[in-house]
Amino acid sequence: MFEGIFADLEAVLDDPGPFVRFVIIWGGGALILMAGAWILLPQILRAFLGSLDRVFPGGFERLHEDYGARLVQAALAIILIGTLEIIGAYVLGNDSVTRGALAATGRWIVDTAIGSAVLVVLIVIGGLIAMRVVSFSVPRLVESHMRGRGQAAALEETQKNIDTLTNVLSGAGRGVIALLMALLILSQIGVDLAPLLVAAGALAVGVGFAVQNLIRDVLGGIFITLENQYRVGDVVRIAGIGGLVEDINLRRTVLRDLDYRQHTIPNGAITTTTNFTKDKSRVNINIAVAYKTDLEHAIEVLNRIGQELADDEEWGPIILDPIQVLRVDNFGDSGIEIKVLGEVLPIRQWDVAGQYRLRVKSAFDADGIEIPFPHRTLYLGDATPETLAIRGLIMEAQQAGARVGADAADAEQPSTAPAAEQPRQQ
Repeated sequence: MFEGIFADLEAVLDDPGPFVRFVIIWGGGALILMAGAWILLPQILRAFLGSLDRVFPGGFERLHEDYGARLVQAALAIILIGTLEIIGAYVLGNDSVTRGALAATGRWIVDTAIGSAVLVVLIVIGGLIAMRVVSFSVPRLVESHMRGRGQAAALEETQKNIDTLTNVLSGAGRGVIALLMALLILSQIGVDLAPLLVAAGALAVGVGFAVQNLIRDVLGGIFITLENQYRVGDVVRIAGIGGLVEDINLRRTVLRDLDYRQHTIPNGAITTTTNFTKDKSRVNINIAVAYKTDLEHAIEVLNRIGQELADDEEWGPIILDPIQVLRVDNFGDSGIEIKVLGEVLPIRQWDVAGQYRLRVKSAFDADGIEIPFPHRTLYLGDATPETLAIRGLIMEAQQAGARVGADAADAEQPSTAPAAEQPRQQ
């Protein structure tokens, strides 16, 4: 084998003209390719990433700074290795065993190494682009969805929910993309994925059983945040517990009730949510008046108080719709109930209702309108003076007879007690 190699080298040295021409042709072509790669590849990459950045603004052009030089270096290395392999094969001759080995090596480089490397590079580039698209799209989709459901008075808390949900969804999306990239790259370099997938499936089943409650809580938290069911500062009733929302994350919700007790509720346990302060709140009161009251006058007074409260400098900015009478709502045991309604800013309905009741009491006292209280009226039939006198005498006689019977029983008790004790003394 070595004799053949030396013979090929001697032939080249004896007549270097063909070899020089070959080197000039292939070397010049290689230099042209390397110059083109050096000049054109950065431009092509920059234009491609710039177009992506215009469609999905997310910093794609920064990828050129991070990976542009490495891509050019890889292209130059591939051209150089290919050129050296071709020149070496020419030097060693057509019938050289070494040339055959180099040819086989070259085919392996072109078919396997370079092909796999190109595919791996494309997979990495595609994965990075997909991650950038996720990082760009998810925040905007979440923000547009939640801003449409949110309220201007809660911009800070809405932004907090947007940031939380964006981080979770973007991280999950990037994790899925990275996993797919890893699997595709492993398949390109010849790794059998079947055992890995089987092991990953078994691990996923085991982890799923172990943390199924945590997964349920996190999924519940995602939907609570995405649908903006409630936020920090709202008064809600969830899982049968009512209170002020102190904190929310993807796993649990923290409530504080009027007794200042703190309740921690896993999001997965929440099936029904009642929000008392979403967007705006309503004052809903039943005002009772006595049956003898002039209802039209009472309704006029209630409407006037509601309008005065809405015109007040302190309470007016809180009230969105003045408190007004809706209807006569019920004939109760002690009085007639009149329903009044009004709309106020979120969580201020209890303050406004308390101030409204205070003014109603003052106005009713001033106008002589009675606020009823539970009482009972006894009906005695034909209640004439003569009948009442006779009934009074009868009741007095009954009471006197009861007293006489009690005195007689007390008088007999001392004489009977010794008789009962006499047999025991004998």
